[in-house]
Amino acid sequence: MIQKNLDKLTLKRVNPFQGMIIDDDIWRDSHDYHRNHQRLHQLAVHGPGIVTGLEISPHDPADLSLIVNPGVGIDMDGNIIVVAKAQVYTIQSRDRGTIYITIQFREIPTGPFQPPEGGQPTRILEAYRIQERYSLPDEPYLELARISFDPGRPAIASAIDPNQPAGNELDNRFREYSEGQVKRELSVWHYSADKNRSLHLSGLANLAREINRTTSYNVMLNSASSLDTALVNCSLLYFTGRAKFELSKEAKANLQAFIRNGGVIFGEGCFQDQQGSREFGIAFNNLMREMGNKLEMINPGHRLLQNVYVFGAVPAGANSRGAMLASPRVIYSDSDYGCAWEGGAPNVPLSRENIRSSFEIGANICLWGH
Repeated sequence: MIQKNLDKLTLKRVNPFQGMIIDDDIWRDSHDYHRNHQRLHQLAVHGPGIVTGLEISPHDPADLSLIVNPGVGIDMDGNIIVVAKAQVYTIQSRDRGTIYITIQFREIPTGPFQPPEGGQPTRILEAYRIQERYSLPDEPYLELARISFDPGRPAIASAIDPNQPAGNELDNRFREYSEGQVKRELSVWHYSADKNRSLHLSGLANLAREINRTTSYNVMLNSASSLDTALVNCSLLYFTGRAKFELSKEAKANLQAFIRNGGVIFGEGCFQDQQGSREFGIAFNNLMREMGNKLEMINPGHRLLQNVYVFGAVPAGANSRGAMLASPRVIYSDSDYGCAWEGGAPNVPLSRENIRSSFEIGANICLWGH
């Protein structure tokens, strides 16, 4: 990638001397040296791709519009693309096919002008262009998303299964990230249906620290005391307990909206109370079934066992005979990884291998869909 663009990035400095005439060519060469040096640095040290942000989300209410969120990227020529504010983009195409949503660096001559009336622009605004295309451009670009577009459907939606987006769902699998990117933020919320509102919270904090240390994500951990209010800025909800529970209509509606907007729910009980853990599991699965989420057993080869760390089968947690079930946006486990992330129960410490594999499957769960 870098080698292809070296001929565009010749570094030639101005050699000043007494009496040199400064004209527009010399002034341009002086500035181009610094611009080319910066572009070469971006390509050689960081590489092209998305640095941070630039996520695409459906418009609310859902229609054929998209939200391009603020962020920074580096194109294949080393130009920096900055989107300072969220932008609304409406799909114009009316033909069936794969649509590529791209962003490209653009220079826009602007004022003040000399002379003021009808003169030359004295500034160049470094801006961008967002486009939809049926093929990727030959000139430098960043792909933000692609959509298998069906003009017969009235709206664009987040993918129910991010690994296999359906028609008119946002496909983020082909976004390329700069090697020198800042860490992407991942918001994880903890909710306990138990009297002990901090059940498994310390284990989840240990998992967050491990993900921050070993991946390109920075986990922001929060705790919800109630689900009766909407989950805002949340990527994954860790839902735990050790007894049967019931939720209000408001809480159920909030969870449905959370899933519909792309959130993931991970539920598991606490095996230190085996009967209570079973009761929690039954209540959780009944709740998910009521909400229209059919959970199926995870078997070898499932994508959840391969999306970050590779497993041949579901690893053991504090419960060595646990199982895991999943739908595209909901995961349930009775392996009790929450206790494993704390090293096991006080009277039943776990092996280092068991703890390590629990952290790794925890990373797979937290990054599911990212």
